[in-house]
Amino acid sequence: MESSYRWFCWKKQIQRVAECGWRLSFYVCAWIAGLTILMGEPQLKDVSECWRGWPHHNLTTAVWWYYILEASFYWAFFIETLCVDVRRADFLQMLLHHGITILLLYLSWSMNMVGVGKLVLFVHDAADIYIWETTLNVIFVIFLAVWTGTRLVYYPFWIMRSSWFDAPEMIQSSYRWTNLWQRPLVPRVSMVMLSALLVLHVFWTYVILKFLNMLYRRLNISEFVVQKCLSCCETHTSGGN
Repeated sequence: MESSYRWFCWKKQIQRVAECGWRLSFYVCAWIAGLTILMGEPQLKDVSECWRGWPHHNLTTAVWWYYILEASFYWAFFIETLCVDVRRADFLQMLLHHGITILLLYLSWSMNMVGVGKLVLFVHDAADIYIWETTLNVIFVIFLAVWTGTRLVYYPFWIMRSSWFDAPEMIQSSYRWTNLWQRPLVPRVSMVMLSALLVLHVFWTYVILKFLNMLYRRLNISEFVVQKCLSCCETHTSGGN
């Protein structure tokens, strides 16, 4: 019975390692592909270029494949989370994240707003690389720095800011976000979903910081226990002498 239990635990660990390895490989490849595509385009340096000349933006073969592969991955991730994966504590948040990402991919594709779509995918893939490899302290520090820089700084203060202010000015100067019934309505739907992603980023940051606090307390407790044990050993040794 014990051997069967150990085999089951070992099998689950192997499956988890394989799952993390697959996702890590995808995010690394996706991030490199996104960087390669964006390096030849002005959006990486100036987000407002996403809106200049819209909707007359050429769709290259590389961008087409980039979108298809990202959409395929998130669909697979969505189905896996919903039907296959173990229901973890953040099940609903993950499901919402994947659903919003798929809808944003569809809307940006159908409206030929792939410029901003590429940036959103790029900054998300950058942090996701390190989510699946956080066993080393150095890797975790890198992950936290990349997560903060991409999802809590660049995403809201560059991409979302440009979407709020640059897009209406450069595409349709009479467009007002406060006029809820002014057409087109799709940009408002897109901004709601982009804002929902930001809320999820803040929530997951809270979870990460909570985990760090718990880890810090455990390390302090462990250090205290070790010191007490050493102190007791020294006292016992002195008494014996």
